[in-house]
Amino acid sequence: MGLNQPERAPAVRRAMAVLAYLAQEGPSSAADISKELGLPQSSTSDLVHTMLADGLLRRRQDLFTIGPLITDLAAGFVGDAALLDRFATHWPRHPELSRHTVSIQTILGTQSLCVDVRLGNYLLPFTPRPGSRSDTWKGNLGEPVLTCLTADEARATLTAFGAFTAHGPDRTTADSWISLHSRGIQPTPLLAGTGNLELNAALPTGPASSPPTVLTLHLPPEMEDTSGTLADGLAELASTITAG
Repeated sequence: MGLNQPERAPAVRRAMAVLAYLAQEGPSSAADISKELGLPQSSTSDLVHTMLADGLLRRRQDLFTIGPLITDLAAGFVGDAALLDRFATHWPRHPELSRHTVSIQTILGTQSLCVDVRLGNYLLPFTPRPGSRSDTWKGNLGEPVLTCLTADEARATLTAFGAFTAHGPDRTTADSWISLHSRGIQPTPLLAGTGNLELNAALPTGPASSPPTVLTLHLPPEMEDTSGTLADGLAELASTITAG
């Protein structure tokens, strides 16, 4: 049993490959997974059904996506699991935001990890999914999500979680950009490397050792928020779901 049986290692690697593929591509069929892993469909069927039984996957008609166990584990990143319940409750009630895709991200070093998402009505260049990751640096330039953090928060996550991420500028260049742009607020949408326009609002959750948590509004690149209505709505939703 367990670690003394090395023949289990290939199955673990395959399961991790399935999760990584779904985090990147979103809901996929067994045929897609089989093609990605280079496995016979019979072997893929055995693998995904085992992962379903263990809560690593969930099934939506003929498509598979990341399961409730991974979502529960991801909730630990925000330092307050009830935050995700409040997000699910209040997003559809918000008149300005319920038509738009909104996600909760944690900032881990030079990457953002999508912990939860509510999908809106608009087609986006990139649709975030629970477990999906995005780089927070494009060359020497920080992504919009970093502007809603304070300089101390942006630097702290690089220090605490930088060992887990490889992409990004050297520390001197990062410090210089952070000093100029990480102001703890993002008043207008900015174009992200994903192709989406983003508005971000930091959430004051979790202990000091937790990674920063951010509420992100994802907009099509042609959609502007000239009135500031969406920015006000995002700030209101952030306040509501962190109030407890």
